[in-house]
Amino acid sequence: MSRFTDPDFIVNMRGFGLTLFIATLGGWAGTLAGLPVAWLCGSLLATAFAALAGVNLYFPDVLRSPLFVLLGAIMGAGVTPDTIAALGKWPLSFLGLAVAVFLMIGSVYATLRVLGKWDHETAFFSSLPGALSYVLVIAADSRANMAHVTISQTLRVFILVALVPMLVGSNAEETPIRSVLQANEMVFVLVVAAIGGCVFTLLKFPGGWIVGALAGSAGLYVSGTVVGVAPQTVQNLCYLVLGGMIGSRFSGMDMAVLKRVLAMSLMAFFVGTIVSAGCSWLISGLLDLPFSQVFLAYAPGGLEAMVILSFLLDLDPAYVAGHHIVRWIGLVVVVPVLSRMLIKSSPKSNF
Repeated sequence: MSRFTDPDFIVNMRGFGLTLFIATLGGWAGTLAGLPVAWLCGSLLATAFAALAGVNLYFPDVLRSPLFVLLGAIMGAGVTPDTIAALGKWPLSFLGLAVAVFLMIGSVYATLRVLGKWDHETAFFSSLPGALSYVLVIAADSRANMAHVTISQTLRVFILVALVPMLVGSNAEETPIRSVLQANEMVFVLVVAAIGGCVFTLLKFPGGWIVGALAGSAGLYVSGTVVGVAPQTVQNLCYLVLGGMIGSRFSGMDMAVLKRVLAMSLMAFFVGTIVSAGCSWLISGLLDLPFSQVFLAYAPGGLEAMVILSFLLDLDPAYVAGHHIVRWIGLVVVVPVLSRMLIKSSPKSNF
């Protein structure tokens, strides 16, 4: 009982409750405002602003691993037999996408390292185009400066995606509806995901809990063992907690530093977008495809908005969606490997 009456414990629990409360308000406001990935971006923004304003926020480390397992289990639903089959439809275009992603990462990484003087790990995770929540979780398990990575990644999403739904309107009926997992199926997926997380963590894989959980969950979906997705309420709750966890990392950050990070992140976004546009122009000419279609497919993030826009512009939404999903799978597979191979050991700096 002494632990529960310890002043530090009480302060931390109050801070945790406040973190969840602010994250919930932010997620709800983000939904009303039509933000992309509203429960993640809204909760992240709200808690980050609160932390910058001096509010005492806290997130217990003991909850990180269970959260990562749950997120990995949910993300596994994005890998289906149809996704794997799509790889054979546009082989040259997918090859071009791989080259474009490599060049985008390299150019943004170089910009942040040379001009921004960002450290190796922070520049690397900030340069990855897409898979926002996954990249943030992997980065949180590294020595990267999470405030810098979070600002860079979320700014990219907002610039690229936030205005698109507002400009083109809702088109929800075009999104295929998938069944919802029953309680026993959800438990089964979580057990397999947890086992995968344990195995990858024991193998000392970067981001082992979420990577292993995702691998285990994806195996169930690819094999057809399960087909439904986690209930939307569960998904939103996970994104809300993740946003609160990351947003609380902004405590103590200097506003002058924040302005510099925003400016450098904006520059990096434009560099990556220019590279993406150049690769899109080359591929569209080689394969005789509309430039706008290839550009939407190669754009660094924003699956839902890009697919909606392609539909409204009378382009091929299957082509656009296929490329975004394949890139997401590629990042899921490659990022942990690159983290192990390329990330150098260095003292972690949070701000």
